[in-house]
Amino acid sequence: MLNRLTKSAEMQARVDEEYFHVNMEGHQMRLKWENTLKNCYQITQELEKQRIEVLCNLLSIYKLHMSSLGQTLQHGQRQIELTVQRVDMDEDVRTLVKENSITAEDHKAEFLMADYFEEDSKSLMAKDRRKEAITLKMQRLEDCVTKTKKDREGIEKLMRTYSENPSFSNQKNLEETELQIDESTLKLDLLEATRYKLSISMSELEGKPKTVHRFSESIVKWKDKVRRPKAPFIITIYTVPLHSMSIKL
Repeated sequence: MLNRLTKSAEMQARVDEEYFHVNMEGHQMRLKWENTLKNCYQITQELEKQRIEVLCNLLSIYKLHMSSLGQTLQHGQRQIELTVQRVDMDEDVRTLVKENSITAEDHKAEFLMADYFEEDSKSLMAKDRRKEAITLKMQRLEDCVTKTKKDREGIEKLMRTYSENPSFSNQKNLEETELQIDESTLKLDLLEATRYKLSISMSELEGKPKTVHRFSESIVKWKDKVRRPKAPFIITIYTVPLHSMSIKL
C-alpha cells in the first residue's frame, strides 16, 4: 500500500509539472502573438500613411501634366490646382491616426489562466493534501516570478545601454529590446496573477479573508455550460492593459 501511495504521489508530481510547463508554453505563445499583432498594426498604419503620400504625389504630377496641355485645358487645370491646394497630407495622416486610435478599453487583452483541481472547493481531495499541493504550486510560481524579474532587469539594463550609447545599437535593436521588455512584463503579470488566484484558494482553506491585490478586479470566472452542462469547466480570464500602439508622424 505504501509503495502504491508513493508511486501515485510521484506520478501526480510529474503530471503537475507537465501541466505547468504546458501552460507556460501557452502563455509564451500568446505573448509572442501579442507582439506580432502590435507589429502588424504598426505596419498597416505605415502603409496607410504611404498610400496617402503616393496619392498626393500622383495628384501633383497630374496637375503638372494638365498644365502642359495649353489654353484649352486651363479651366480643368485650375480646378485640379485648387484641389491640390486643399490637400494637407499631415492633417490626413493625423485624421487617420485619430480614426484608428485605440481606446482605453481596447488596451486590454484576455489571457486564459491555468486552473488547478486543488482550487475546486467541491473537490473530494482532503484539505491537508489540497493545501500541500497549492503550496507547492505557489512556490513554483514564486521561483518563476523571481527568474522572470531577473530576466527583465537584464533586458532593461541592455535597453539603458543602448539608449546611453547609440553607437552600440540601431533602431531595430531598440524596438526588439522594447518588445522583449513588454513580453517579460506581461509574463510577470500572468505569473503573479496566477499565484494570487492560488492564494485565494489557500485563504479559503485556512478560513482567512481574501487579500486585496492589484489583480483583484482583473480576474473573472467563466462557466462553459454548453460544452459540459453537468460539470461546467471554469476558466479564469485575466485582463491586462497593453502598451499604446501608434505610428510615428
